[in-house]
Amino acid sequence: MLAAQALHWFDLERFFAQVRRVLRPGGIVAAIGYGWSYVDPSVDEIVGRTLLKPLVPIWAAGNWLLIDGYRTIVMPGEEIRLTPCAMHLAWTRERFEAYICSWSAVQRLEPEKLAAAFAELAQVWPANQLRQVCMPIIARVARL
Repeated sequence: MLAAQALHWFDLERFFAQVRRVLRPGGIVAAIGYGWSYVDPSVDEIVGRTLLKPLVPIWAAGNWLLIDGYRTIVMPGEEIRLTPCAMHLAWTRERFEAYICSWSAVQRLEPEKLAAAFAELAQVWPANQLRQVCMPIIARVARL
């Protein structure tokens, strides 16, 4: 059973009860997601200061589970440790900004703060320029 970029939105008690009900002994349950993206020091500093810091009080409680790497979730069964990995993407600033706009907490951020953050990004990341974006994969896996 796999929950991809979703476990933090579930009622964990009910979800894991269903996992125990439907999985056979030896079955695998996995929760995966992705963490903060990293581009380069100048972009990362702007994102941290102008977006991540102001979003701290806005994130929904479930987001903190993912932000914390799902570390506080008690997985059923025997945990399987995985090798750390990441997604490596070639994105333009415009694509990166569209990704940021998909964050649930950004929907509650004041529009002028978002516009100011994007204006700062534009000063260090020219339009249509591809840059490497790294997103660490968060994964918790257990065998029942």
